[in-house]
Amino acid sequence: MDIHAEKARVRKIIKQRLSLYCQQEACCSQEEAKAIALLIQSPQYQDAESILAYAALTHEFSLDQLIPQALETGKKVFLPKSFSHNYSMEF
Repeated sequence: MDIHAEKARVRKIIKQRLSLYCQQEACCSQEEAKAIALLIQSPQYQDAESILAYAALTHEFSLDQLIPQALETGKKVFLPKSFSHNYSMEF
């Protein structure tokens, strides 16, 4: 199986699992808040001068709470622009 087909297959599985897990928005928001709190407390995040993030789609883990916090603490935040025609990203 080629790599693009395998990645598409894995993405589909993850999307299905996330949609089942996050059927209740409140549950998802609580889990996201817990995960972001853990991330912010980590030494890796504390020491970072910049972070890479993404604008989440509806089925993805949201970083809406993290991005403003990172900017407020002086971190540089980079968001990718992805191109499906050639599977590339620009920051």
